[in-house]
Amino acid sequence: MKKHIQLELTEAEAQMLAFLLHTATDQFHASKVLRERAKISLKDLRTAETVRRKLTHVK
Repeated sequence: MKKHIQLELTEAEAQMLAFLLHTATDQFHASKVLRERAKISLKDLRTAETVRRKLTHVK
């Protein structure tokens, strides 16, 4: 079941959140050990990238 969370963000806040998601997903993609420690799957990272792309289109 997908959960939808409604956030009210300014454009600057959305861009900062997208940047932070991008930085974090890059780090997790680069390190399998980090993914294992945090129990984050590659599917989770794909979902985070989808959210990041949606945030970059918030106006």
